[in-house]
Amino acid sequence: MKEWYDIEDNFMKHKDVISQLVFENGVTGDRQPLVTVAIPAYKRPGLLRDAVDSALCQEGFRDFEILIVDDYPSEDQEMQEYLSQLANTETDIKIRYYRNQRNMGMGGNWNRCIKLSRGEWVVLLHDDDMMCADYLKKVLPVAIKTNCSLLGTFSYQMNLLERSGDRRRYTRRLEKNKALLQKIRRSHAFYLKKRDVLNFIQPSPGCWLLNRRQAIELGGYDASRIKNGLIDGPFDFKNTYHKKTVILPQFLFTRRIKENDFLNPEAQEEILDGLFRYLLHYAERYGFPGKLAANVSTLNFARGMKAKYNAEIDTKAILKAGGGIHS
Repeated sequence: MKEWYDIEDNFMKHKDVISQLVFENGVTGDRQPLVTVAIPAYKRPGLLRDAVDSALCQEGFRDFEILIVDDYPSEDQEMQEYLSQLANTETDIKIRYYRNQRNMGMGGNWNRCIKLSRGEWVVLLHDDDMMCADYLKKVLPVAIKTNCSLLGTFSYQMNLLERSGDRRRYTRRLEKNKALLQKIRRSHAFYLKKRDVLNFIQPSPGCWLLNRRQAIELGGYDASRIKNGLIDGPFDFKNTYHKKTVILPQFLFTRRIKENDFLNPEAQEEILDGLFRYLLHYAERYGFPGKLAANVSTLNFARGMKAKYNAEIDTKAILKAGGGIHS
């Protein structure tokens, strides 16, 4: 059975799939950018437009390129119209758009984004997320100083409430626990320590800054470990296990959420079971009381997700089925 901390080359799984360069703007120059803002896309041109705009509006740092990798093999009229708009956008930022000739799935497309990036650092910006204008200006100096492999921040959340024609209304809120951690840490960056992992002190999922070379060494994202789409968590835990994770506890991007895969009962069982085994191994490796620490940590995580997404979760039943909590 594969575990979350195992390393294998996931980039090779789709080596036969060609990503065709469909569009690049007129910005010239062969100099390699320090950062690539890589956006994996799939059939959401409206949301993608907001993600790209948030990158173009970065303040105080312009040494980056924008890379879009579309995992929808067929031509899309709305996307073609958007590419025409990009062609007429005045900017000093290089923009490249690739289309995969065959659908690779979420994990494969995220890995292709890393491979096609030219920057030493890669921001993996999901096509439904948006960077704050000072994101790059704040995270790059920290990443370089700490020599980390993954730098995460905190996110605002915009929950879709209702639609009125083409108008969408969102609520924007902070996660209270992350706001408290920001206050305690005085917004200063810190390395994730062993005990932090068991206490589920983690960056918000999405918009992570990755060291490209080290992400490739880790083998990239593995969608086969989680069949229900939640693949960023296992990569984060794998990175923390083998490399250096740094959190900058500031709210520097926005996630747009309508529904979460964790609401799926099958996903709950799969995620919590994999998480328990990871934490059990992690706790035993570093001298914590293994099963007790893994039980408590996994149960706390499940309860937190239950409250966060208002989910119907029988946490103890799931953990028992997965070999976790025992009476």
